[in-house]
Amino acid sequence: MDFDANAIPESDSIILRLRSELAQLDQKLLLERKRQELEEKCSSLSAELERAKAKLTLHEAQAQQEMERRRGEFAKRYTELLSTTVASVRTTSLDESYMPIINQGEYREASAAVAKRLMYYLTLLSLSLEIKDMAFPRFLLIDTPQTAGIDPVALQTCIDRLKEVVESSDGNAQIILTIGDNRLTTDQEKHVFLTIPPGEHILRTIDK
Repeated sequence: MDFDANAIPESDSIILRLRSELAQLDQKLLLERKRQELEEKCSSLSAELERAKAKLTLHEAQAQQEMERRRGEFAKRYTELLSTTVASVRTTSLDESYMPIINQGEYREASAAVAKRLMYYLTLLSLSLEIKDMAFPRFLLIDTPQTAGIDPVALQTCIDRLKEVVESSDGNAQIILTIGDNRLTTDQEKHVFLTIPPGEHILRTIDK
């Protein structure tokens, strides 16, 4: 067999071309593997994101249910307290700003403003004594409510409600009330712990 020396350069060229093509194929294979890894990772992250969204939706629904339940509890307790203070109150609820709506918004009597406000905070205190994770301090400081125009009988009733809530609870709570002279019943007078000189306010407390 004759040896063709001229074929050597051609063979070298073919070998180099094949090596280059092989290197390119190796690179494409590497990139394909990387692409598959990224797609699998992307798919995994997408699935994880969907699971997180589902959990968030569930938690939001549960939070909404809990919020509505708490709003219902507040409305029920507030109605109980306010209806025993203001005779014309039948129902209460909370609007989107958590302000009380009385008798479906039909109630407009300005004379009950003090009772509405006092019973609102007393309701929060009452619920905080039952719901341990409720973010409300078990303490109320009420300064001279009679100056806002409440009539003496309604004021006495409000003070009785304050006393009842604290004494009927199992938790610890305190209400400090400042009020003018000659405005308390004999039973309420038992809770006076400091009297400021005549003509000025008297500091009274109901605690447990």
